[in-house]
Formats: sequence, C-alpha cells, structure tokens
Amino acid sequence: MWGADDPRLASLARETGQFLLRAGDPAAERFLARALALDEKTHGTVHEQVAEDLELLATARRSEALPLLDRALSIREKLPKPDGVALVSLYRKVGDLLAAAGRMADARRRTTLAVAAAEKWLPPGHPLLASVIVDLGFLHESERQFAEAERHYRRALAIQEKTLGPRHLEVAVTLNNLGGVTGAQGRLAQAEPLLRRALRILESSVGPNHTRTAAAAANLADLLAASGRPTAAIPLWNRAIVIYQQLGDDAAAAVVRQSMQGR
Repeated sequence: MWGADDPRLASLARETGQFLLRAGDPAAERFLARALALDEKTHGTVHEQVAEDLELLATARRSEALPLLDRALSIREKLPKPDGVALVSLYRKVGDLLAAAGRMADARRRTTLAVAAAEKWLPPGHPLLASVIVDLGFLHESERQFAEAERHYRRALAIQEKTLGPRHLEVAVTLNNLGGVTGAQGRLAQAEPLLRRALRILESSVGPNHTRTAAAAANLADLLAASGRPTAAIPLWNRAIVIYQQLGDDAAAAVVRQSMQGR
C-alpha cells in the first residue's frame, strides 16, 4: 500500500491531470497541483520535474499562467545542465503571454533572452534558434521598428535555408515577413522578389488554395499597387478573395476586397 508521500503518487496525479486536461475537465487543476506539491517535497524546489509540473499547471490555471511559467523559467535557468529546447520553448511561452497582454517591451526583453539561451544551449543552426529570432523580429515589426525587424528576419532566413532547405514552409513565412518590413521602409523593388519567392514556395508546399497562399498573394498585390502597378495587383487580389471565400473565411475576403477598393 502506498503511503501519503510515496513519490509514485506524483506520477499518478500528473498522468491523471494530463488526461483530464486533454478532456477539458477542470478537475485537472487539482491533480496537477497535487503532483507539483509532491514533487517539490521529493525533489526540492529547483528540479526539472518541478518546472515541468509548473508548466502543466499553467495550462490548467490560465489566470495564473504567467507567474507559474515565470517560476518554471527561474528553475530551468538554475539547473546546471538545462534542457536547451525546454528552456528556449519556455521563454517563448512567456514572451507570447506578455505580447498577448500588450506588454510588448517586456515580451521583447524575454524573447531577446530566448535568443541568447538558444545560442548558448542549442547546436549551431538549430531550427528553434531561427524560430525565436523570427519571434524577436515580429515584436520589433509590431512596434514599427522595421530596420531591427529586417535584421532579425534576414538572420533567421539564413539559418532556415541552411537547415530546412530553400523551399520549406518556414522559409516562405520568413520571406513574407522580410518582404513586408523591406517594403515598409520604402524599398519596394527589393521587397517584390522576396514576396514572389514566398508565394511560389507556399504554392508548392501548402498548395494553391491554402489560407497562407491567399495571404501571400494579397501581400504581393498590395506591394504592386504601392509600386504604381494596380493592374498587375488586381489578379492577385481576386485570387486571394476566391481562396478565402472557398475556405469560408468571409472576413479575410472582405479585408482584401477593401484593400483592393482603396487603391
């Protein structure tokens, strides 16, 4: 018979909590909190399993997610040999929460730390390094710091092309972002080939009728119109509208139509 402090109880409570979490049962929180308490008693407060417990509890206790993840992050930073992927991924989670709360400067600081952690703990050229660099670029872009965003996107693109190949979906996404910030700085002629390449990759990777393809077509159309070529832009706008309508996304189709009419 297991005693009240048997360490196997933590594993059982955690597994039960995860099962209930997947089922959307609010009782998951109680079991995950129990697993955390038992693991803290068994392993102490600075242990990888305690960090994992905190991350799980954060998914169930959304109102307290940020302080729980912050505590998990503090634990992972103190580990002598942290799991690089887990540490960087946790930085990303915290950054996403801060950005969603409108705390953009805080999100940017955390994402900068994520990049530093990736550089320290991940192998050179690891795809996750490119991902957090893209995150940092996006945060700069959201604050209209286009030159900084461009620098980060270009660095991420070089890593992605080398590790994932030149026709990977993530390469297309970064090309699209890079084209956007290049165009925002008035360098429309330089932005156009970036957006065209992004569209070609998306057509072959996710297909010609995907929402990402529609967005890329609309972005290229906007750039062509801004370059004084509305006639060349119209077929791309129409293509994006048709794709969105086929996918049932009338709101996105309306946005493209409004952009088209505004030119």
